[in-house]
Amino acid sequence: MSDSSVDKNALHIVYELIFKVNGMLPHSISPQDSLIKDLGMDSVELVDFMIRLEEQGVVIKDSQLSSELTVGQVARLICK
Repeated sequence: MSDSSVDKNALHIVYELIFKVNGMLPHSISPQDSLIKDLGMDSVELVDFMIRLEEQGVVIKDSQLSSELTVGQVARLICK
């Protein structure tokens, strides 16, 4: 599935959560960005992000976590 097919509402949710967690402005985030490598989330921010996702009803399994996990992949999980 390409990044262009990612639901815009789901992306908006992810962008807003990222902003709340580490202050990255939504307009500077793209679906291809890795949470860790590109957006620079540290372990504390990542845990905060995961908790906020769970509050939205989205659970990311430990097996899905990696330094390669992208904004677009998280948005697709929201749509499931």
